[in-house]
This record gives sequence, C-alpha cells and structure tokens, in this order.
Amino acid sequence: MTAVWVENDEREQTLNQLLSEMDGFDSTKGLLVLGATNRPEILDPALLRPGRFDRRVVVDKPDLNGRISILKVHSKDVLLDETVDFKEIALATSGAVGADLANMMNEAAINAVKNGRNAVSQKDLFEAVEVVLVGKEKKDRIMSKEERRIVSYHEVGHALGQCPAETFRAGPEDHHCSKDHGCFGICYECSGRRKIFKHQEGTGGKTG
Repeated sequence: MTAVWVENDEREQTLNQLLSEMDGFDSTKGLLVLGATNRPEILDPALLRPGRFDRRVVVDKPDLNGRISILKVHSKDVLLDETVDFKEIALATSGAVGADLANMMNEAAINAVKNGRNAVSQKDLFEAVEVVLVGKEKKDRIMSKEERRIVSYHEVGHALGQCPAETFRAGPEDHHCSKDHGCFGICYECSGRRKIFKHQEGTGGKTG
C-alpha cells in the first residue's frame, strides 16, 4: 500500500509541476509545446484544457500505401533481388507500425546472410513477417521420446481416475486392494507399477 501511495504522490507532483510550467509561459512569445503518448485515455483532463494541450493530432497506424512507403525507406541500405514486391508484404502486414516494418527488413537481411546470400528475397521478407508478427518457431519445444512417455503415463493416470466407480468396485476380491483404501488395484502401493502411478491419500483412488 505504501509503494502505491508513493507512486501516486510522485505522479501528482510531476503533473502539478508540468501544469505550473505551462501556465507560466508567455503566450506572446510564440512558444509551442508538443507532447506525444500512446495512452491518451489515461491523460489527466487538466492537461487537455484550453491553453495547454488543447489540440490533438492523431497519428494512426499506416495504411497500405503508408506501409509500402515505410518499407521503401527502411530498404534503402538493403540489397534486394528481383523477387521483392513491397505491395505483397504490405498486404500481409495489416496493423503493423513503422517499428514493426523496420524490424522486418532487419530480420529479412539476417535471413539472407544465414542462407549465404548477399541479397534479400521475397521469401526472406515473408519469413521475417512471421517472426515479427507471430514469433520465432520454437523448434526446441519438440518433446523428446522420454518426455512423451512421461506425459502418456500422466494422462493415463487421469483417464483411469475418471472411470466410474462401478467399473472397478465390484467387491474387495475383484479390485485386489491390499491396503483396503479403495484404489481399485491401480495405486502406487497395490499395482506394483511404481514408476507409473502414485497413490494420493484421501482422493478416493484417483491417480495423476
């Protein structure tokens, strides 16, 4: 609670100081104050009163032609081959901002170098689009054979634990429970499959 109070107090002090400085400007000096934010909805209303930041200029995300122009700007120092078509890239990057498009050009150049080429191709650019907008492929996330085996055992335990009680509870002589705790013969203690199932006390024989 103290940390929140201190943070709010500092914010109020900063806001009050800014308002005080802006109100102290001489309006006859032709001084223009500009501010920029990507969170206009959280601005204090006092900042937006006449004589302060009373005019808004919305700089929206670039449209199709804007994205093409931005790609051309960031490709000036990049060697491109004959397959590159910026319009196709622009069509595939709806919603991307200038920083995203600049990053795509950098990623495309890196792809070309990795593949031993000195020019960026359309394929490099499309791969860069996927990296920037979606993220790199997690090839190291593929499970090993041992990990798949462990997960399989775990899921089998869940499946057995979800079976209706009548499937197993035909009688003490049928489920072979040596501890009489209603495990239906599949728990850690009774089944002998110690590496697969683990008995959980008080769960009515469910495993997992």
